[in-house]
Amino acid sequence: MQINHASGKVAMKPADDVGDLTEEFNNLHLEHVDVQANTLQYDYELKINPCYYCDIAVPWDQAFVNLNLLGVLCIFLGPPCLLDIRKDFPDVNEPQPLYLVPGTNQFWLPNERGLLLIPRGATIELYCSKEFFNATKQYNESNGLKMPQNSRTVCLRCLQDKIFLWQGEKHELRQFVCTEHTRYEVERTNEPCGKMPTPGMTNAATSSSAREYRVGFTANRKERFLETMRICYDEALLRTYYVRHTLSPAILHMQKFVKRLSFSKAGYFDDLDINYFYKRKNQHGRVALLLKGEHPEYLFDNKSLYLVRGHLAAKADFVYATQQHSTFHYFNVAPQWQIFNAGQWANLEYNVRGFVARSHLHVDCYTGTWGILQLPIVSNTQTQAIEWQDFYLGLDKNNNQILPVPKLFFRIILDSSHPNRGIALIGVNNPHAGIREVEESYVICRDIREEVPWLRWMRNENLRKGYLYACRVSEFADAVRHLPHYLMNVTEILQ
Repeated sequence: MQINHASGKVAMKPADDVGDLTEEFNNLHLEHVDVQANTLQYDYELKINPCYYCDIAVPWDQAFVNLNLLGVLCIFLGPPCLLDIRKDFPDVNEPQPLYLVPGTNQFWLPNERGLLLIPRGATIELYCSKEFFNATKQYNESNGLKMPQNSRTVCLRCLQDKIFLWQGEKHELRQFVCTEHTRYEVERTNEPCGKMPTPGMTNAATSSSAREYRVGFTANRKERFLETMRICYDEALLRTYYVRHTLSPAILHMQKFVKRLSFSKAGYFDDLDINYFYKRKNQHGRVALLLKGEHPEYLFDNKSLYLVRGHLAAKADFVYATQQHSTFHYFNVAPQWQIFNAGQWANLEYNVRGFVARSHLHVDCYTGTWGILQLPIVSNTQTQAIEWQDFYLGLDKNNNQILPVPKLFFRIILDSSHPNRGIALIGVNNPHAGIREVEESYVICRDIREEVPWLRWMRNENLRKGYLYACRVSEFADAVRHLPHYLMNVTEILQ
């Protein structure tokens, strides 16, 4: 960066970062520049727009760009506010607000060290779906705040360190909490998805009734939606094909010890008791029907051989407590064996997050299901002939089978900066399958895990805990056929 003290112009290379600019501006003597008139205008703009903040767009195709000095002073004059999202925020189980980039549909996310960096003079927006604590009466005081009645949005301007300016007074971010947890929404978009027929699946499982749903928070107005995930879901079958969300290097510093919520219907499924479908009593009963009354003792036990609500976008995949809450609904789960859920699948999720953090990557994740688990049923007791039957956990009001148990769970990750580079990681959802059955019926694309150095952890030493393998995204998408079509073009391996 070069500063012309006479003209007050800044020439900044695209590689300059906040630290470099802060050091330069701290050494700058303002008497070299006539700042009075512009400073008054800047102060006026702050008063008429409490969420005003400066932004700098540096064209990457230009070696240098001239910036008006005063245009960047509001951000870079002095050190930024740095807050540890685990230590300097309200307790994770208090009703935290949303932490937003003002006027946008974006969360203000921490950096790779888990620190929320807000440039000095910049503004962060806090939003509650109801109101802030003790804002139900005019100017009640709480934690030193004088909160106007029914306040749902506040904008705090960074002064220094952990101190912010609000309504002319100094405060800390941790002082601002909501009266209740900010509510997420699941909204049907009516965009079709997952319609292509999939080899190896029944006609029922390739229904064209799948639609996209978006999950997130509405702030201030309907068109301002803070999305946490997007889901391809078949409401007729109660089947989730995939969930799309993002992972950043900050994920290892996500807010911990957030209490798990009860799974929600999110305003859907009025005539169905989905919670009952997942109960062990129902699981045993559904299998007993397939076995013509025989007790399925060999399939279940009370320790880990039973089906649970398997998260697709995991709670630990999200930074803020509010975002983590938005994972607890029935659109974001599928029937998964507990021994696999706590075994190889948990191992896969953990190692993906570690890889993203170590590699300083921002990735797009597609986590979903494929196929229907089939159980071997003796169709003729004399000949001992075996018939394979699809395993569903429920029936709808017309006696149609719903909520299929998937054969496979998968997670695809794509490098956001190189979208033709990615990898598909796949897990077998059947603790009863032997290695021969796995290789013949569950491996649906060429396994490349031995070719990818960061997948050295992927070992299949205990089949009951799950069998994992990896494929090129393009090959896996071609086999699955219910993923977005552009994934067929992801041919480079993320390694």
